[in-house]
Amino acid sequence: MPRQQTLKALIDWSFDLLSENEKNLWKRLSVFSGGWTFDAAEEICRDDKIDNEVMDILSSLTEKSIINYNEEKERFGMLQTIRQYGEDKIRETNEYNKFSDKHLKFYLDLTVSLNKKIRGIKTESFLKSLENEIGNVERSLKWSIESHDIENGLRLTAAMATFWQIRGYTSEAIYWIEAVLHNNTESKNSSYSNVICYLGNFARLKGNVDKARKLIEESLQIRKEIGDKAGISNSLIRLGVLEYDQGRYEQSADLYEQGLIILRELGDKSGIAVILNNLGNVYSNQGDYSRAYDLYEESLSTRRESGDKLGIAICLNNLGIINYEQGEYKKATKLLQESLQLRQQMGSKDGTAITLLNLGNVAYNQGEYGNAIKLFNESLNISNEIGNKGCISDSLYNLGKVFLEQKDFEQASKLFLESLEISREIKAKSQIASSLYGLGRIAFGKNEYEEAVKYYLESIALYNEAGNKKDILLSIFRSGEMYVRKGNHEAGAILFGFISRKYFELSKIKFPLAYQVVFDDSISEIKSKLNSEEFLRYFEEGKKLTLEEVCQLIVDSNL
Repeated sequence: MPRQQTLKALIDWSFDLLSENEKNLWKRLSVFSGGWTFDAAEEICRDDKIDNEVMDILSSLTEKSIINYNEEKERFGMLQTIRQYGEDKIRETNEYNKFSDKHLKFYLDLTVSLNKKIRGIKTESFLKSLENEIGNVERSLKWSIESHDIENGLRLTAAMATFWQIRGYTSEAIYWIEAVLHNNTESKNSSYSNVICYLGNFARLKGNVDKARKLIEESLQIRKEIGDKAGISNSLIRLGVLEYDQGRYEQSADLYEQGLIILRELGDKSGIAVILNNLGNVYSNQGDYSRAYDLYEESLSTRRESGDKLGIAICLNNLGIINYEQGEYKKATKLLQESLQLRQQMGSKDGTAITLLNLGNVAYNQGEYGNAIKLFNESLNISNEIGNKGCISDSLYNLGKVFLEQKDFEQASKLFLESLEISREIKAKSQIASSLYGLGRIAFGKNEYEEAVKYYLESIALYNEAGNKKDILLSIFRSGEMYVRKGNHEAGAILFGFISRKYFELSKIKFPLAYQVVFDDSISEIKSKLNSEEFLRYFEEGKKLTLEEVCQLIVDSNL
């Protein structure tokens, strides 16, 4: 206590030595948090008492060590004890509310302006500017809540949403949006619908699917009531992403198409590019790579025209996926590395985690397991940091794949089970199916064939429900491998016949290296046990089967 009293007396002494204008500016500067620029100080602190003298007074306070100036960052700042002293002083007057209001207005205008420029050629610069002002933005949000200025609080959180998502600040976003919404007793207007739609998206990223759906559907209803066409399309897109995450590709595509009609009517090229990319994701996961490729290219072209670096990075990542799925690993790596560079430059943690995951799959498909583990772990670490449960589940599953190939069944099982638990929590059907498929492969590796069949059939059913035409073939492929292992070469030939037809239909996608080896070895084994006529008869029979008939074959055959 004596030390605090001595410090207080010292600050009192310094304050008393200042001119009246210096005292006034010190008090007003206390509304800042985390530093400020000259423009901010001039706009917020100037009035009829201090008009054109702000720069001179700032220089004087700097010389007297009341405040400091960082030439490299071109920002002023002050110690917390000095700031708190100024705040205590201004609260003794009737000016605290006035300058807090001016602070809120300034940073609202600044944030709205910067947010509009994020999707452009200077993305990194504008993101850095927002990063520098986080303290002031949070101080403004806090004041909007204290002063019950709900409308400006809603507008400010909406303007920050894209930045929060890019940087992976999901928890912070949810905290501030919910804090602003807590005191909202006003009519549910456009600002409210914008914010709850963003909150729904952040809930989705955290894996809270039910909450996300409720919020986004509420935003859609409000936007329909007030006739906000752009907002309606935005809600439809968000719902489409939610359906996509849960593996409901048909419903996802329908929602995207509804949003696309509205955006074409509005002539919103940027929004159209978003939907084209998202539709590409749907077709890519259904194995229709030709259609997906065209959609990604169209989206990429629009985004290059506008200089939308964020969108460019997304499209490059997705084109990279198509290339590695088709065995074009060199081209895939080039595209993914370009995407990764852009995302890292922007500080996009969410995007960086996703692209690292895809680069890991390129390494895995080529049998580079050490590099794959490194990339999957990097993705997992970032995903854990930002709390993206979908990406966490994906990373765990993919790590499990590598350990499975290395015959480390214990570690692989642990990873698959962790992935399964999370994917069930977020209701992601394709991810659930993938984890079950992985567990089936472990059972097969342990010669537990009945257990393997159970997992494979369960995964096939979920992939089918999700409309995932590509990954469903993995479980059927491994069932064929199992038949060959047990000496049921006829059933093996039938299943591999079905697989060969389906892979040809899916844009002639290539097997990963590990699968190609199994396919070649299995076909050689079958041909060594069946004569040419028998092999062709069963193989061609498999090409004619439906999915339902294949599943029945797996159930009925004697393993």
